[in-house]
Amino acid sequence: MTPDQLATLARAMGYEVGIDDRAGYGVIRVMVSRPSCHVGTVLTEVFRPHDDAAQAWEVLAWMCKEDVTAYVTTAAVHYNGTERINHNGTNTDIRRAIVEAAVRVAEGQQ
Repeated sequence: MTPDQLATLARAMGYEVGIDDRAGYGVIRVMVSRPSCHVGTVLTEVFRPHDDAAQAWEVLAWMCKEDVTAYVTTAAVHYNGTERINHNGTNTDIRRAIVEAAVRVAEGQQ
């Protein structure tokens, strides 16, 4: 997953996106902002749904909200009727497959 692909997905999900490369050593992080429960404040966090289970669920929920039929089976993430991204059944690889499918959906919306 490239930072550009993650940024495209985050924008499609409605986040304000920023790229943070201040860490040096070629590290680039996609940062997202959203309103918090406190009026007028904004929380900024690293967008890494392929590593963060809560963010991966949010990505899957976004696909459903966009009327993309998406579901996870023991071997693949299925979306858009006939499209599929294979995974090896581990939590990490399932998250990767969910995010990869969502990136393809977001790129198709551009």
